[in-house]
Parts: sequence; C-alpha cells; structure tokens
Amino acid sequence: MLLSVIIPTKNRIKTLKGTIMSLLDQSLDKKFYEIIVMDQSTDPKVKEFIDGLEETKIFKIRYIYNKIPGLHSNRNIGVKKAKGNIIIFVDDDVIVDKNYLKAICDSFKNDSNIALMTGKVLPLYEKDEVPEWVNFFWQDNSWGKYIWEISLLNAGDKYKDIPPNLIFGCNFIVRKGIFLKYKGTYPDVFPKGMFKYSGSGETLLAYKVKKDNLRIVYNPAVILNHVVSKERLTPQYFYNRNYIMGIQQSYDDIRKTTRKMPLKQVLRDLYILFKNVLIIIFKFYNKPNRINFICSIYRFKGKVQHKCWVIRDKKLFEYILRDNYFDDGMEFL
Repeated sequence: MLLSVIIPTKNRIKTLKGTIMSLLDQSLDKKFYEIIVMDQSTDPKVKEFIDGLEETKIFKIRYIYNKIPGLHSNRNIGVKKAKGNIIIFVDDDVIVDKNYLKAICDSFKNDSNIALMTGKVLPLYEKDEVPEWVNFFWQDNSWGKYIWEISLLNAGDKYKDIPPNLIFGCNFIVRKGIFLKYKGTYPDVFPKGMFKYSGSGETLLAYKVKKDNLRIVYNPAVILNHVVSKERLTPQYFYNRNYIMGIQQSYDDIRKTTRKMPLKQVLRDLYILFKNVLIIIFKFYNKPNRINFICSIYRFKGKVQHKCWVIRDKKLFEYILRDNYFDDGMEFL
C-alpha cells in the first residue's frame, strides 16, 4: 500500500515548512508514502524550499506548479499525478502527529470497506489567549465537537462511523479509486474577485460517498494540529467564512433545483434570518450571540448575492451545473 499526501499551497511558505517537516518525521517507513506539493504561489519560495530538500532528490517529494485557480484544481490534478492508492489531503498549515501516516495505513489495510476517513483536528493557536466568544462556536452533538469556521474536530477517542459533513478538507483521506469514481472534488477556495465560482469542495464528494452507503470513518489515532492564526480568531474572519458558506449553499441549492432563483430556498433563508433577529433582540447584550447573528447576515448575503450573479451570468449558471470539475481548466474566464 502506497500513500500519497497532497498539500495544496499558495504563498504560505512559513507554515508549509512545518507541515512538510512533520510529514518527513513519521514512524511509517518512507518507502510507503510520497508527498506532492501543489503550488499556486506568486513567488518562487516554495519551489526553492522543495528543491533544497534531500527527499526531493530521491523522488519522495514532488513539486507541481498549477496556474488553474481554485483549491479543487490543486486537489484534482494532485490525484491524477499521485502514485498511491490512498490519497491524503492536508492543508499547508498543519502539523501531523508522528504516527499519523502509520495509523492511516493500518486502518486501510485492516478494513477494505473504508471509503473515506478523517481524524482529530486539534487547534494550534498562535495567540496565547483565545477570545472567550470563540468557545460559543463549538458545536457539540452525538458525533463529537467541532468548529467548522476554523476546521477543528474532536469526535472523542472511539473509532466510529461519522456523517459526511465532519470530513474537513485539512484532514481528508480517501481511496484513489473512490476519488476517481466520483470525478474529484468540486469548486472551492478561489482568490478574491472569483468568489462567485465557489462550490461545495470536498463536502459534496463526501455526501456522494454517503449516498452510495460507503463507509466514512473517524479514527482518533489520525491526529493533526491545525494552526489557528490570530487573524482567524477575529469576528471578521468568522463573518467572511460565513459569507463564503452562503455562496456554497446557494451553489448547492441551484444544483438541486437547476433553477437560477429557487423561491423556496430564498423564503427559507429569510425565515432563518428572522429567527436570528428574534435571538438578537432578546440577547443583544451577549457578544457571542451578536457575532453569531452577524454571521447569519453574512451567510444570507452570500446566498442572495450568488443567486444575483447567476441571473446575470449564463456561463456561471452552466458552470454550476457541470457534472464534474475533474478536467476543469476554467476556459471561459
């Protein structure tokens, strides 16, 4: 079994170095895995760093420059170039546990029914003191605790099946055959000025896996630490994340209905917004509730603005309804 670790990156050489060094310091023998760095940076620092590593000379680390915009293109191209039969997507700002790859390898060898896997995504805060309001955003249910805005997950210490919405892109592990079967991930994380092309990214792929009754598991031994910068611990960052989430939800709405302005969806969004207005009237003195309310405003803005973009742009509408984006070259831009 060969594992292919794919790291999409763009202009984050400082954190990328930590990610790569943690992947090179693994208990799993290096003959069982490769690292592919998919780079969209505007400067040569990433390539210079990769070229200077000894492991690059023995083909354990491969560098690929990608000019096609969107995080999904980095992931899809990375899989096409991968030699492994298990694909591991990590972000360029994580530090993986020393036994991270061994835990993944052992799980897939012992259970042929696994299609998708994730594990603990624990915070590595740059800031000494985490603002109290951030704790309000931890969602705690029968599956475990998570904050989707900053991609943190702790579903406990038991190996178990979990729902697809808990598989975050920073710790997304999938059989290559499954990834190819569903033609890769969907539009995600575009540069500023191209937000209207955003879609559901890896999440829609996970839901397709679930729909076909394939197994999605959480392995508590698959541990990584996600760097949470001080910029991410601000209300504005949470607002921006919810704005993008609104765009992604509109993308899903339109794919489901194949209509440009689904009236029922807009009415539903207004109803959710109205409920949040009532909350803020009664609890405005509470800072977390204020921030949560403003987040809902930003999500609503993203949804409505995206639908307005679609009305004015026929090519965008066609782009949203594509069957897949596996060979996406964004030719029409």
